[in-house]
Amino acid sequence: GNETWVKLKPQRYAHRGYHDKPTIPENSMPAFRRAIEHGWGAELDVHLLRDGTLAVFHDSDLKRCANVEGQIEDLDLEGLRKLRLEGTDEQVPLFDDVLALFEGKQPLIIELKTAKGNHRALAEAVCKRLDSYTGDFCIESFDPLVKAACVLRERTFLEAEYKAVLTDAQLTGLSSARIATKAEAWRRRRVRKRAREAHTPPMPGFRSTRVADRRRMYP
Repeated sequence: GNETWVKLKPQRYAHRGYHDKPTIPENSMPAFRRAIEHGWGAELDVHLLRDGTLAVFHDSDLKRCANVEGQIEDLDLEGLRKLRLEGTDEQVPLFDDVLALFEGKQPLIIELKTAKGNHRALAEAVCKRLDSYTGDFCIESFDPLVKAACVLRERTFLEAEYKAVLTDAQLTGLSSARIATKAEAWRRRRVRKRAREAHTPPMPGFRSTRVADRRRMYP
C-alpha cells in the first residue's frame, strides 16, 4: 500500500504549470507559483544538460519556447541562463528551484525527457536528486528506456536493502540471481503488509512507462 499514491491520484495538476500565455510562459516559475496559489500540483518536464544540470523545459528543440536554434541538451548552465522563455524576461527554471518551490506544498508529476540516448544518465541524475526530496511526487516518461534505467536502479537499491537484513550465514551460497528473486519476494511481502495496515490496495508494479521512484515503490 502507498499513502502517497492515495494523495496523488485525486489531486488536480497544472500541465507545465498554470501558464497564461503570452504573459506567463509554460514551465516557468510564475506558472508554478500560480499553480500552488490555486492549490494544485503541477506536471513538469526535465532535461539533462551537457554539464549535468537538470533544467525544466518541454522540448529538446529550443525554437518554440526560447526562439533560438539548437537543443537544450547541448547547453551548459551558463548557456541556459542566457535564454528567455517565449518573449518574456523569464529564465528556464532549474529542477532544483522547482523542487524547492513545491516541497511541503503540492505534489509533482515529473516527466523525464530523453535525447541522444541519455536515458540512463537522466534517470540517475533525477532519481539521485529526488532521494533527498521530501515532497510528494511521481516520475513518468514516454521513453521505455527510462523505465528500464529506473528499474535497474531500484533493483540495485532493493537488493542492497535486502542483503542488509540477512546474516552472513544466510547470504552464503546465494547467487546474484537468487538474491534478486528473494529480494523481489521480500518487497512484495512488505507492500502487502503495508496495504493491509493502511486498508488501501497495493500500488501496481512496473508495468508501464510511468514510473514511481524508489521511496514510493518500496515504502
